[in-house]
Amino acid sequence: MSKILVCDSIAEEGVAKLREAGSVHVSTGLSEEQLIEAARDACAIMVRSSTYITAPVIRAAPELRVVGRAGVGVDNIDVDAATAAGVVVVNSPSGNTVAAAEHTIAMMMAVARRIPFAHSRMLARDWAKSKCLGTEVRGKILGVVGLGKIGTEVARRAKGLEMQVIAHDPMLSEDHMQKMGVEPVSLDDLLARSDFVTLHVPGGAKTAQLINEDALAKMKPAAFLINCSRGAVLDEAAVARALSEGRLAGAAIDVFQGEPNPWSSPLLDAPNVVLTPHLGASTVEAQLVASLDVAEQICDVLAGRQARSAVNLPRVPAETAEELRPWMGLAERVGMLVANLAQSGLRSAQVEYLGELRAFDCSLLTRAVLVGLLSRVGTDNLNIISAPAVAKQRGVAISETKGSDRTPYHSVIRVIAHTREGDLVASGTLRGLDEPRIVRVGAYQVDFVPSGGLLMVWFRDIPGVIGAVGTLMGEAGVNIGQMHVGRCERGGTALMILNVDQPVSEATADAIRALPTVEGLRLMDLPPA
Repeated sequence: MSKILVCDSIAEEGVAKLREAGSVHVSTGLSEEQLIEAARDACAIMVRSSTYITAPVIRAAPELRVVGRAGVGVDNIDVDAATAAGVVVVNSPSGNTVAAAEHTIAMMMAVARRIPFAHSRMLARDWAKSKCLGTEVRGKILGVVGLGKIGTEVARRAKGLEMQVIAHDPMLSEDHMQKMGVEPVSLDDLLARSDFVTLHVPGGAKTAQLINEDALAKMKPAAFLINCSRGAVLDEAAVARALSEGRLAGAAIDVFQGEPNPWSSPLLDAPNVVLTPHLGASTVEAQLVASLDVAEQICDVLAGRQARSAVNLPRVPAETAEELRPWMGLAERVGMLVANLAQSGLRSAQVEYLGELRAFDCSLLTRAVLVGLLSRVGTDNLNIISAPAVAKQRGVAISETKGSDRTPYHSVIRVIAHTREGDLVASGTLRGLDEPRIVRVGAYQVDFVPSGGLLMVWFRDIPGVIGAVGTLMGEAGVNIGQMHVGRCERGGTALMILNVDQPVSEATADAIRALPTVEGLRLMDLPPA
């Protein structure tokens, strides 16, 4: 059975779901060295936020197919290393949305009303009512930086509190934000106008220390800062100084740069702060939803199905992925056929979609074609995850276009490969629901199954050639399963394609090449359909 390694505490329902796909090993609190050892024979790893899946861990696990994070971010997973190894990385982008939004509102209210300070004074038997003067949120301006799923839910709840919501998100159009009932503004404008600023942005180089000295200088001295997104978004020292110097009224922080050991952060000694240990997703409901979501996706990947929330694959709606599923095998086989036809190095390729496929996002199909085109390069872990990285390393460019909707077939996938010796073209379609067929090779219209042993013979179209080839195959004990012949004009060059049941020896191939009417020959062995 597939070994599935669970490295952080997840809901028992998620563990039960994983047991449907393999043997589950729950091992929490592992060091990197221990994790490397435990992962050596693992097909899947599931984590939350505590365990880091680094490049050494991924390299040590040759059987690894999927890493799942039961949460939104994947900062604790080396996605680049996983992608290079052909490992799917999945998360639960909406599993903790409500929990994180509610925690953000709770943090805002707690810092505005000085609730933790008041609580601590009560425990000290100090009736410090005069020291706990708070600030109402009604009528105040909330600036939301990042209007994704969580930011949107925060904005919705803030409007219910009668706050005015402004937002900055360069990925969204102003029309879309206005339809959500928020005012789109620049980041500088948001910082200058807001009474409360809440951050909901992903990690990465673009958002590192987004709130720094310059940003803090643009905020009102009476403003409050809330960060429940990523620790790296803040310059923690700058925020602590602003709080100590009275240039910021308060801060509510749930995430830290040094997690899970942020004890050297200057925020711990800053005044007017509310600090929590990354609790945004820590609700019973969120943990159950995220654990089940990711466990189901791990089961899907191990069963050969498409994950619905893979972070290193194009985001394709579930219904679209299901529509395209039968075409994935065909796409790879068309690419594989072209790769076997090529006599020199591949430089670039163009994938064209005709017919009804034109209406879909075909990025997954293009990746499948690329897997086929690269199938002869001898690279380990080549799949739709790693194919773009492998192509880039080898200097192979690939493009995608949508062609005409006029075709005698439901849809057609056409691949045009550019090599040092010229261009190669092949087209395929599906017969029925899922039977792949190649319908064109170069200028020749054909109709054959791209599966198993194939012998392709280019010959001068005169009587007797097909019989002569058949005789040589019979003498060699090679049975012909199917034969297809295509030609452009009578008496010109024709193409004969044989699906064979036994391997064709080089001696037999040489005998066919020696026929005076034969102009070219290719032998290939494709995976069974």
